Amino acid sequence: MTENDRKYIGYIITECAKKGVSVHMENKKFVKTDNTKCSGFFDEDGKVLMVATRKAQRDWLPVLSHEFCHFQQWSEKDPVFTDTSENPELDQDMWEWLDGENIPMARVNRSLKAYQRLELDCERRVVQHIEDFGLSILEDEYIKMANVYVLFYSLLAQTRKWYKKPPYECGELLKVIPDQFIKSFRLPDGFAEIALKECY
Repeated sequence: MTENDRKYIGYIITECAKKGVSVHMENKKFVKTDNTKCSGFFDEDGKVLMVATRKAQRDWLPVLSHEFCHFQQWSEKDPVFTDTSENPELDQDMWEWLDGENIPMARVNRSLKAYQRLELDCERRVVQHIEDFGLSILEDEYIKMANVYVLFYSLLAQTRKWYKKPPYECGELLKVIPDQFIKSFRLPDGFAEIALKECY
């Protein structure tokens, strides 16, 4: 871990504490939010930012930065955050549908798109942090991983299942994704086939 990385983690903890948010770096492979396994999450209601760190730093530090950027979206009352967090349909339709509830597909798709806008804004913020703080995260590689994660939401419309292995850790997916931020949420050729084989 570089000195810049250490300072950045300290900055995250300090900034979160100012808003009453506690940061938990858990020595686990995954953490759980609403019974869904994930690498990390920010919960504005519970005032907690949690990241699983029982993996290489190159894997968990980007997740920590990502969740901190969600904290910033919330703290700034950014519309991409409030559009989902303050709109029950956009916020819950996707999750309730994934849990098996009968939600009209038009509403599910609106919810998915809202989450994609939220996540893409978050990913752009992370890249700005990489540059501003001189972090050890490889920017081109991170953008590819970010693109894969945002596009994963498009795949949800077909699979109705959350991943078992994070899509941004699936090497074959990263080969078919550009290292510039995506301009559309349309799945590239081969994405679905690779994801279904590697991530589920």
